[in-house]
Amino acid sequence: YLQEDGHVALTVIPTGMESKIPEHRKLLNDTIACKSIASTLNITINASSLNNMAQLRLRGDACSSRNNAGETLRFSECSHLMKFESQTRDGSTILTTFKDGRGIKLVHSLKHVEGLPYFEVNSSVTNESGKDVVLEFLESFSLGMLSPFQPDNAPDKYIIHRFRSYWSSEGRHEATALEDLGLDLSWAPFFGKTVRFGQRGSQVVKGFFPTLGFEDNDAGVVWAAQLATWTPWQMQVTRESDQIDISGGLVDAEFGAWSRTLKAGESFQGPPAIATCVKGDIQNALSRLTSWPVDNAEGLVEAEADLPIIFNEYCSTWNVPSSEKLLPIAKALEGSGVRYFVLDAGWHKDKDNDAHNGLGDWLVSKDLYPEGFKAFIERIRAMGFIPGIWFEFEIVQTNTHVFEEHPEWMLQVHGMPHSIFGEARRFLDFRKKEVWDYLDKRFIGLLKEYGFGYLKIDYNAAFTEADTANGSKVEGARELLDAIREYYKHLRKEMPELVIEVCASGGHRLTPEWM
Repeated sequence: YLQEDGHVALTVIPTGMESKIPEHRKLLNDTIACKSIASTLNITINASSLNNMAQLRLRGDACSSRNNAGETLRFSECSHLMKFESQTRDGSTILTTFKDGRGIKLVHSLKHVEGLPYFEVNSSVTNESGKDVVLEFLESFSLGMLSPFQPDNAPDKYIIHRFRSYWSSEGRHEATALEDLGLDLSWAPFFGKTVRFGQRGSQVVKGFFPTLGFEDNDAGVVWAAQLATWTPWQMQVTRESDQIDISGGLVDAEFGAWSRTLKAGESFQGPPAIATCVKGDIQNALSRLTSWPVDNAEGLVEAEADLPIIFNEYCSTWNVPSSEKLLPIAKALEGSGVRYFVLDAGWHKDKDNDAHNGLGDWLVSKDLYPEGFKAFIERIRAMGFIPGIWFEFEIVQTNTHVFEEHPEWMLQVHGMPHSIFGEARRFLDFRKKEVWDYLDKRFIGLLKEYGFGYLKIDYNAAFTEADTANGSKVEGARELLDAIREYYKHLRKEMPELVIEVCASGGHRLTPEWM
């Protein structure tokens, strides 16, 4: 923790490399980039700039400068006003408290359990001002003063690692020189530069994973972080003078139209960040970060103690998983070592395509299983398989009884049901108790009734907004995703031995928290 004028920056280094940190230059006045402006205006340009690890912004606060408009909400008036108050240790957690003089308190937490190769970071803001305020930006983490192993601006020595994702194209590694992102040192280094990226919708791994790596390839050190998020998010790489900061948290008002009203006395925090620093390469860093979801798994199902083989029939029946088609396949697989036999989409369909056979009613097709669904599932189990089934339970189609009878259960935007052009789909609003009660009966009830041991959960559409009284419509979307995540926990509690596959349209929920 580096302190200056009441501000505190957080940086980390690999154990044993303390002696490798050189003395950093003090000024940029004699550099090629800055010599002219420094001598002409007779000004001093510092080489280092300590940025507060507490970064937030309230509506009405001044932005950082005209050069950062549309680029970042870092360096805001509120971040500048946040001054160090205290630091305490509670077991494995260090709590650092900041206050801004107006009644806004921010508590930065850093948790490290001895022996684990990562640490967790988050920030919580509390409104002690006595009146409502509107929060427009809050970062969960900010690692600064990078790289401490370089004495200057380190040209051609820094690499930014990101991971792109689109449907059926998950995790494409992108390693980019800092200069190629436009983050080289300029002749006006006091204007910070930022590259900001993230996801504004509910398919939170679409475009990019919430993962960021910063590499000093001269020192052979990598800093990396992931957001354990299930809601829209953003990450940033920022340069001011010689130093680089990497940071991230919820989307902000500028990047994602997010804002949250904080009532007097109310607290709010973003998603936790998992971070590490390693003498090695990006793969070494990633292997540390990806151990977090394993360490924090909510259910250790006995059937998953090894690496079982799954058979999913979708590309065999293409949406028509009838017993006539599936029983011969199951017979052929009997004794092969396959553990799960999973029915995919279409198990609810009727032959005549009647007016009510869509997703949401979750009525088993009598046409596809003339011998009865229970008898079919029992035959699958008798062959030695754990039966599995596909659901996309967060949405309903308009050709369902539930949509016609309960339009008030649907997600509303501007007072109207959120709809997707070309698809007769609507989203259930999981903030409503009636939605939970309905799914407990039709969804979890069906899983229990037929004895399913494996569940494939799909998610082929996304939303970005939802009506709420607590802030912007993006905050409404965050609230709804919070409620959906809670229902997943409820599902795990109801069926602790159920194996849950989070499919999400080919990988669009591959965050540490969803995993």
